Amino acid sequence: GLFLDPKQVAEVLEHVRRRPNTKYLHPLLVTAAYTGARRSELFRARVEDFDFETKLVLLREKKRSRDKETFRTVDMTPKVEAVMQGYFADGHPGGAFAFCAQRDLMLTDGQTWKAFR
Repeated sequence: GLFLDPKQVAEVLEHVRRRPNTKYLHPLLVTAAYTGARRSELFRARVEDFDFETKLVLLREKKRSRDKETFRTVDMTPKVEAVMQGYFADGHPGGAFAFCAQRDLMLTDGQTWKAFR
């Protein structure tokens, strides 16, 4: 594993933000960095899971139960709020999934790995 201090996290996120890769990658990594969300939770995230009024993010987990969807909530930091509001307003392709390259198509490991590289 790789552990970064807060300054290094900010540097990586700024580097990704400046890259013309994909519109979803920077918001996805910001959400991961500031919420502790797992990759699979981010892939399952829906637009409605970001509650800007209560400043909470609903994470859809499968770790506790493989048979049914379970949830946990985490605080939405000001950074996550600003980035996600901007992404939803300009850059999100539409549909239910919060992070996607095409409307209503869930991201895959390979797709995000390729975008990150």
